Amino acid sequence: MVVKLNNILKNLFNYSIHNWLFTFATVYFLISILLFSYFKINIAVPCLIRLTTGFQCPGCGLTHAFAHIVKLEFTEAWTANKLSFIVLPAGAYYVVKDFISFSKTQPI
Repeated sequence: MVVKLNNILKNLFNYSIHNWLFTFATVYFLISILLFSYFKINIAVPCLIRLTTGFQCPGCGLTHAFAHIVKLEFTEAWTANKLSFIVLPAGAYYVVKDFISFSKTQPI
């Protein structure tokens, strides 16, 4: 059991190094969500479409929606952006599938 956990952690570390840009973006996004959720500090990158045109894009409000999901406030998340209930499961599925694929190529 310990050996399997060590292999998973080693593969996770190698996966993070191999996909460094994705890892950086994910960590930044998670820190942004946690800071906004608990301290109301907004360090998220502003939407360029909204800044230039004044109109909201389909992704506007995702950070707020994910912050509400972290606090288990699902109705507020739905109000912030309905797309979050598609993006979150789809993103999680992609990451898990890609990690499993990556792990199969790594030596044991």
